[in-house]
Amino acid sequence: MARTAARKGTTKQEAKPAARGRGRKEPGERSTREAQIDDAAARRSAKEEANAILGAKVWELREEEELSWGEISERLGYGDGNATGKLQLRYFEEEVRQNPRLRITGKNETELGNKIRKARDEDQLSWGKIMARTGLGLSRVRTLYDESGGTALGHRIGKGGRHPGSAAPAAKASTKRGKAATAAKPTRARRARSK
Repeated sequence: MARTAARKGTTKQEAKPAARGRGRKEPGERSTREAQIDDAAARRSAKEEANAILGAKVWELREEEELSWGEISERLGYGDGNATGKLQLRYFEEEVRQNPRLRITGKNETELGNKIRKARDEDQLSWGKIMARTGLGLSRVRTLYDESGGTALGHRIGKGGRHPGSAAPAAKASTKRGKAATAAKPTRARRARSK
């Protein structure tokens, strides 16, 4: 390489960057990774702004016009009322924006987990309200809840669980597993014979 550099009239150090051909960028030039990070931040910011606008609309329809969740869903073009969970979450987020004292924060994860457990067990807040108040996703909120000593048994909506504030008891899960569980379930043939 030194011989090649000497023939071209350059030193060995000057020839190395040209030989590699990458890793060097001009002043002010961004790397592809930096551009991706900036694009992701811009998309996240735009999404947060869109969610804030939607939250303000939902808040207005719910509080001022006193519409039901299904009516709000139809009014905002979310179909036949099936997107109410998303709208409720935006409503809860708007509630926190309007009253910052509702925000749940902690100095560390242990303190935050204890506050989440208190909000769920004592204040009987839904997971959606806790998500909005902490700014965390459901998975993270439930993990912190579990780590702080909370028991989510019976709190699984749609899986036979009940909200802690509901009067109905939680359904008991079957203790049978595998083939025993399928054998215990009546099949169509067994149901037809029993009629």
